[in-house]
Amino acid sequence: MIRHLLIAIFLLLQVFAVAQKTMKAPISIIKSNSFSDSLIINRQVKSVYFNFLGDVSFISLNYEQLKFIKPYLFISGKIGLGYNEPLQICFSGDCTFPEPPGFITVPHHLTINIGKKKHFFEAGIGGTYVHGEEVKKYFVYPVIGYRVQPLKKKKVMFRLFFNIQAFNSLEDYPFLNIPVGYSIGICF
Repeated sequence: MIRHLLIAIFLLLQVFAVAQKTMKAPISIIKSNSFSDSLIINRQVKSVYFNFLGDVSFISLNYEQLKFIKPYLFISGKIGLGYNEPLQICFSGDCTFPEPPGFITVPHHLTINIGKKKHFFEAGIGGTYVHGEEVKKYFVYPVIGYRVQPLKKKKVMFRLFFNIQAFNSLEDYPFLNIPVGYSIGICF
């Protein structure tokens, strides 16, 4: 299990390294209309954040890149590394359980975001690969959410999202899967 975790961390670090080499400075988007002069908006295109719940994980660390199409429209792609464990509930009797095995999760998504200034509606598709001693599965789900995307560097970003598990049955989950989650991180 430790070996798999180290391999996943190594691969995730490689993604960060490649993204740093290929990504340029923050992009500028020019919007013009007949009522005003051209408006240049500099937006940050990279984020690192923690997800709490959602994405078939208790917690995950994620890297995200944005591709702005218009000042009010962008595509978001993320990949992360997270953790989950089995749900153990006892209502009466002897409530001793063995130590639960943990699961490594690799959540990712591709979403389209539409909004104004810092506030955006998010919709798209996500997936999570879950790897553990008992489970090795891939889950696909739609993503719907709200995000606050800052205008400047080193500012906090926030997401509140829902992952409705429409493509998997409840028997597929040997662990707690919360369909709502939130993210908090920094843009650069």
